[in-house]
Amino acid sequence: MRNATSFFITPLGKAELQNPFGELTPDQRQILLLVDGNRNIKDISALISSNERLYLNEFFEYLLLAGFVSDSEPPPTPQPVPDNKAFNKTSTYKALVPDRVLLTENEKRARMEQDLAQCQAQLTQSKESFDTLSEKYRRIKQQVLSYKQGMESKVAAHQAEVESLLYQQKQSMAQRIKLEDELRALRMDYEQLQEKAELKSVQLEDAVKIRIAKERLIGEEQQRQKMQAADEMLLTNPRYQKIRELDFFKYFSNLELAELVVWAEWCTFKADEAILHEGDVGSAFYVVVSGKLIVQKDNKILTVLKPGMPFGEGFYLEHENMHRSADVIARTDCELLEIDPMHLEGAEPVSRMRIAEAFMRIQTKRLRAASQMLRNLLSHS
Repeated sequence: MRNATSFFITPLGKAELQNPFGELTPDQRQILLLVDGNRNIKDISALISSNERLYLNEFFEYLLLAGFVSDSEPPPTPQPVPDNKAFNKTSTYKALVPDRVLLTENEKRARMEQDLAQCQAQLTQSKESFDTLSEKYRRIKQQVLSYKQGMESKVAAHQAEVESLLYQQKQSMAQRIKLEDELRALRMDYEQLQEKAELKSVQLEDAVKIRIAKERLIGEEQQRQKMQAADEMLLTNPRYQKIRELDFFKYFSNLELAELVVWAEWCTFKADEAILHEGDVGSAFYVVVSGKLIVQKDNKILTVLKPGMPFGEGFYLEHENMHRSADVIARTDCELLEIDPMHLEGAEPVSRMRIAEAFMRIQTKRLRAASQMLRNLLSHS
């Protein structure tokens, strides 16, 4: 494409601009409007954004092929519209322009907002560290200022003493010279201290910046080491694979699951063995790892528990009644994961959030199943 060539809008291009349902996007229409017979590609490039410059040459190749522009003065009579079967402008343009430049304004804005949110999170973390170090810097600066004021008072006192000796006691010239030398030395000391204080201030500002950068790197490295240790621990734990396959822990990361494995208790029960009795007092809840259990009340089976399903979570969700509301009996040999809510209080917030999300998903499934059962009963009544 010749950057020095001037282009003209053809009658077909003018018709495209007047058609609100044409082939071109709003951004492409703005570029086409810049074609006036005097501007070349280089001139138009200076009037548009950097993103639009990336595909400007390909766009003008498309305009030439589509007959929307011409590198010579257009004839007075309009050209016939090309047959859609012979030339498909949309497919030709999409072949010339990469997909990455066909983003909509909403997609561009969403990407920019996502990048902005990440930058704001990093800026907040850096600002907290900077505020702490700034407070230390303020205290040191206040100490330097107090010392500076004390030195100024001391110099002023010596000056007053010299003037008093000159006017009141009329001491000898030797004494006067001696006092002036002392005053000069004090001033030199003060100036040196002031220079040192300014140098320390500059060094402290540099140290603050370096400290913030180091703390950020240390935090990232610590997080990486934690995740690596969690991966290694869980891969070597013989019970990890059983827990990882459960629906209850579907959205747990390895680090969150490793924390759970550390303080949760692994329990095993034989067939027909009772796990909970109605009226018992307890706060722990359980997640079925393997086997089947039944929940019954007044010798009537209410539901069957399968791997991945929790039970006994009433106190954890309500924080009111610690008494068990039904019997839970093992139908087969089973393995359970016992979780004490007291341990959850010391867990990471994200781990508590994952458990809360898991209960929400389970409760939603239970409500959906109960609703379907109720509809089935009503339909047969």
